[in-house]
Amino acid sequence: MKSSESEQAKEIDLLKKKVRKLESVLEGVLQQIFSNSTETTLSQQIVDVMQTALIYWEATTGNGKVELAEASQVWKVQLDKNTCRTRGLDKYLQCETLPKKPRVSSVIKTAEYVLAHCPSTHPELRKTLESQLRQLQNQVNLNKIK
Repeated sequence: MKSSESEQAKEIDLLKKKVRKLESVLEGVLQQIFSNSTETTLSQQIVDVMQTALIYWEATTGNGKVELAEASQVWKVQLDKNTCRTRGLDKYLQCETLPKKPRVSSVIKTAEYVLAHCPSTHPELRKTLESQLRQLQNQVNLNKIK
């Protein structure tokens, strides 16, 4: 009886070790999934391009997002009471508010408009926007292939 109990105890210890190892592997996988890796998600790329485009627009023209929406004719501007609002554009400035199926073409058009119509007075911002736009376009092209 004792040898049977001792064998069961060894098997239980072995199973516990295997469970701990699986937990460790699973934890590593989850960390990889949820960590901020060097590769950003499409959603984050969309938000980054829109934020940089808006910052570059504001820095070079002195105008805000309402003027960008009106000038580019990509985004609608609504008049609420006495205030102009850009609800659609605003949704693309944060990952939390980004639509489930974002209109990437609108983001690309906005960035292209900003690059085409803003003076090159802030070369670093311009280079950043150009780089982010290229990365977004490449990601979109990759997704089309898949």
